Amino acid sequence: MEATQVFCGGCGVELVERTDAAPGARPPCSVCGSVARSFKAQFTGTVKLRSKFAMKAKTKGERRPFVEQKVSDELFRKTGRWHRVRRVIDRRGGRYFEHIEDAETGHEVRHVDEPLRAHSGRGSARRKPV
Repeated sequence: MEATQVFCGGCGVELVERTDAAPGARPPCSVCGSVARSFKAQFTGTVKLRSKFAMKAKTKGERRPFVEQKVSDELFRKTGRWHRVRRVIDRRGGRYFEHIEDAETGHEVRHVDEPLRAHSGRGSARRKPV
């Protein structure tokens, strides 16, 4: 929503006139006679913030991280809904944890807590064609 106020550029008094009036078509200010104008526009709306935190912990000399974690707000394109996602891949502890819930309703969409060796064939764990 937008609200715009018009003020005299000479004396600052608020004027009741259209904001789109051409400078040559403006009536002079009834207080000081100036045709200069200043405008104040106010816009209101809603902003929703989304966040993402991701980390990987590695040991020097090892190729893959021993733990990966991600906590984020993600848009599920298929439904157009936002989800809160928490995912932990703990290679040393041998666990895969994933919890996904609908950000608006809090309804659980998916919950997985399983041994990492049992987590295969999904997402980045999919086997690549040879």
